[in-house]
Amino acid sequence: MKVGIDCRSLLAAKTGIGVYTDRLLHGLAECSGLKLKCYLHLPFLNPNKIRRALTEVAQAHQRVEIVSQSFPTPKIQRLIWSYTDFMPVETIIGDVDIFHSTSFLMPPLRKAKGVLTIYDLTFMLFPEYHLTEMQAYTRHIRKYAERADCIIAISDHTKRDIVEQLDFPDERIRVTMLAADERYHIVNDPDAISSVKSKFGIDGDYILYTGTLEPRKNIPTLIRAYALLRNERKITHRLVLAGKKGWLYKEILESVRTLGLERDVIFTGFVADEDMPYLYNGAELFVYPSFYEGFGLPPLEAMACGCPVVTSNTSSLPEVVGNAGLMVDPNRPEELAEAMGRILEDSELRAKLREKGLRRSAEFSWKRCAEETLAVYRELSGKGNVG
Repeated sequence: MKVGIDCRSLLAAKTGIGVYTDRLLHGLAECSGLKLKCYLHLPFLNPNKIRRALTEVAQAHQRVEIVSQSFPTPKIQRLIWSYTDFMPVETIIGDVDIFHSTSFLMPPLRKAKGVLTIYDLTFMLFPEYHLTEMQAYTRHIRKYAERADCIIAISDHTKRDIVEQLDFPDERIRVTMLAADERYHIVNDPDAISSVKSKFGIDGDYILYTGTLEPRKNIPTLIRAYALLRNERKITHRLVLAGKKGWLYKEILESVRTLGLERDVIFTGFVADEDMPYLYNGAELFVYPSFYEGFGLPPLEAMACGCPVVTSNTSSLPEVVGNAGLMVDPNRPEELAEAMGRILEDSELRAKLREKGLRRSAEFSWKRCAEETLAVYRELSGKGNVG
């Protein structure tokens, strides 16, 4: 079976979509009976960038072929595919049985069956959390869904959103849960942890958040809860916000200044993959008060590293964390502060959550995600449709 996969997200610093595409590609490359075509779109052909993105998987797996095309700009191509059926993807990558879009944009297809992964619909549900250009997906996502023979959702909650918001048939949606990468595990190397802490200017005990700095992540509430901890419980831990600046993040910076926490809150900026396990292992507590997540990888990564978790009781996060962490209303900083304080002040509770988190994270695997995705491909190629 020949499968084309949209791998454009691998050309940038990997965040959520890039991580999913990377791990899925590696998993599928291990499956027999597949010939994979990795589609890249470059405004100017850049062999070195392609090599950095995909050489590892292409060298490790002979069944992987890299297909790239130079085009005036990605924006022009997106406009063409959003408003017309011109230039089916097979004219670029050749004939395939399945084309899997991993970056929301589902191109027109000539004969191939289309699979579209949807991570969340926040641009429809919470347009105030996004810039105007992201809100534009609302105008086109139904067209992309119509082109797909099957949609893959990354949680049951996202599946329900797709059914309700896009009126897409339930029977043509499959759920494949994500997983923490193998690099996220217990690290028994205090010197290595200390070295990474020093790299980001972290001294002493700390509370950790990881993720892009953007409105949906609800970081101002975390900062207010942290201020309550310091003022009412006299907690001396630093708060480490590990992640690059996204958009509409000025409120976060203003919250720190207003509450006088400039010396206590550490902004690391973007953290490389190889450093993240050490930050998780060094933290006393991981906090993720996001308003909405299609899945929520960071809490799972934290649990895999033995770090206790406090997160929101909304969207897909209960599916991911289960009973292995403390859940709170993301709109209530005092509730968040109470949960954080309980864990930091109770060593038995920390130990209990650590063990529960390790067991919970072990229930998820990229191997299973790849196998379930392959089952979708086989179902489509055998029946011509799902459902």
